[in-house]
Amino acid sequence: MTWDEAQAFPPELVPKMAALGLCGISIPESYGGAGMSSIDYCICIEELARVDPSVSLSVAAHNGLAVAHLSMFGSEAQKQKYLIPLAKGEKLGAWGLTEAGAGSDAAAMRTMARREAGDWVLSGSKQFITHGKIASTMVVMGR
Repeated sequence: MTWDEAQAFPPELVPKMAALGLCGISIPESYGGAGMSSIDYCICIEELARVDPSVSLSVAAHNGLAVAHLSMFGSEAQKQKYLIPLAKGEKLGAWGLTEAGAGSDAAAMRTMARREAGDWVLSGSKQFITHGKIASTMVVMGR
């Protein structure tokens, strides 16, 4: 209840969750994950929610948003640099989609991504970033 009232995620839980395989539930073991199935993922989230729905949502956001997108769409270099530490629970992932004018409608977002000197440059603004204050790696959606 203290965590909910403070609207804070307790970072001391991350190593404990990692030890249980909860930071990379569906990620292959070769990338530091637990290699569990989608059914296993659902059971993990459901069981966590029985005790603390907020922690369950944080685990689901880390796995289903940041980690899953890197796993599905990241380059091999990105997987080595970002996915492995996230799946091992060494780092926590954030997710940036929501915008003031678009809400969570990805088709209406205004944030733009463009290539500049071999890098991606984002321009735009986001709000309500899941894990935005505590994460070390952020997946941000842009067009």
